[in-house]
Amino acid sequence: MLNKILNTINKYNLIQKGDKIVIGVSGGPDSMCLLDSLYCLKEKLGIEIFVAHINHMIREEADEETEYVKEYCKNKNIKLTLILYYDIVL
Repeated sequence: MLNKILNTINKYNLIQKGDKIVIGVSGGPDSMCLLDSLYCLKEKLGIEIFVAHINHMIREEADEETEYVKEYCKNKNIKLTLILYYDIVL
Protein backbone atom coordinates (compact mmCIF):
# COMPACT_ATOMS: atom_id res chain seq x y z
CA MET A 1 0.00 0.00 0.00
CA LEU A 2 2.83 2.43 0.81
CA ASN A 3 4.29 1.98 -2.68
CA LYS A 4 0.89 2.80 -4.20
CA ILE A 5 0.65 5.95 -2.08
CA LEU A 6 4.21 6.97 -2.94
CA ASN A 7 3.59 6.40 -6.66
CA THR A 8 0.43 8.53 -6.55
CA ILE A 9 2.24 11.34 -4.69
CA ASN A 10 5.03 11.30 -7.27
CA LYS A 11 2.74 10.90 -10.30
CA TYR A 12 0.68 13.96 -9.42
CA ASN A 13 3.53 15.96 -7.87
CA LEU A 14 1.56 16.30 -4.62
CA ILE A 15 4.48 16.70 -2.24
CA GLN A 16 7.93 18.19 -2.77
CA LYS A 17 11.11 17.44 -0.85
CA GLY A 18 11.38 19.86 2.08
CA ASP A 19 7.62 20.38 2.40
CA LYS A 20 6.09 20.76 5.82
CA ILE A 21 2.80 18.87 5.88
CA VAL A 22 0.03 19.58 8.40
CA ILE A 23 -2.36 16.65 8.74
CA GLY A 24 -5.79 17.17 10.25
CA VAL A 25 -6.32 14.04 12.35
CA SER A 26 -9.64 13.15 13.96
CA GLY A 27 -8.45 9.91 15.50
CA GLY A 28 -10.68 7.85 13.22
CA PRO A 29 -9.38 5.13 10.89
CA ASP A 30 -9.10 7.28 7.75
CA SER A 31 -7.05 10.11 9.21
CA MET A 32 -4.92 7.71 11.28
CA CYS A 33 -4.16 5.70 8.13
CA LEU A 34 -3.15 8.91 6.33
CA LEU A 35 -0.95 9.97 9.25
CA ASP A 36 0.70 6.58 9.61
CA SER A 37 1.31 6.29 5.86
CA LEU A 38 2.93 9.72 5.59
CA TYR A 39 4.93 9.03 8.75
CA CYS A 40 6.28 5.83 7.18
CA LEU A 41 7.13 7.69 3.95
CA LYS A 42 8.52 10.90 5.47
CA GLU A 43 12.18 9.93 5.00
CA LYS A 44 11.67 8.88 1.37
CA LEU A 45 9.70 12.05 0.67
CA GLY A 46 12.03 14.32 2.64
CA ILE A 47 9.17 15.98 4.50
CA GLU A 48 8.35 17.10 8.00
CA ILE A 49 4.88 16.30 9.33
CA PHE A 50 2.73 18.02 11.93
CA VAL A 51 -0.66 17.03 13.34
CA ALA A 52 -3.65 19.23 14.11
CA HIS A 53 -6.48 17.74 16.18
CA ILE A 54 -9.69 19.42 17.34
CA ASN A 55 -11.78 17.83 20.06
CA HIS A 56 -15.24 19.35 19.58
CA MET A 57 -16.47 17.55 22.72
CA ILE A 58 -19.65 16.56 20.84
CA ARG A 59 -19.38 12.79 20.60
CA GLU A 60 -18.94 10.37 23.46
CA GLU A 61 -15.73 9.00 21.86
CA ALA A 62 -14.11 12.42 21.47
CA ASP A 63 -11.89 12.27 24.55
CA GLU A 64 -10.77 8.74 23.75
CA GLU A 65 -9.84 9.76 20.18
CA THR A 66 -7.92 12.76 21.51
CA GLU A 67 -5.90 10.52 23.81
CA TYR A 68 -5.25 8.10 20.93
CA VAL A 69 -3.91 10.91 18.71
CA LYS A 70 -1.82 12.33 21.57
CA GLU A 71 -0.22 8.95 22.33
CA TYR A 72 0.49 8.23 18.66
CA CYS A 73 2.18 11.61 18.18
CA LYS A 74 4.12 11.27 21.44
CA ASN A 75 5.39 7.79 20.48
CA LYS A 76 6.42 8.93 16.99
CA ASN A 77 7.80 12.30 18.14
CA ILE A 78 5.38 14.25 15.92
CA LYS A 79 4.50 17.83 16.81
CA LEU A 80 0.81 18.09 17.73
CA THR A 81 -1.47 21.10 17.96
CA LEU A 82 -4.49 20.16 20.06
CA ILE A 83 -7.59 22.30 20.37
CA LEU A 84 -10.26 21.49 22.95
CA TYR A 85 -13.46 23.23 21.96
CA TYR A 86 -15.81 23.86 24.87
CA ASP A 87 -18.07 26.64 23.57
CA ILE A 88 -20.43 24.84 21.24
CA VAL A 89 -23.40 26.76 19.93
CA LEU A 90 -26.15 24.60 18.47
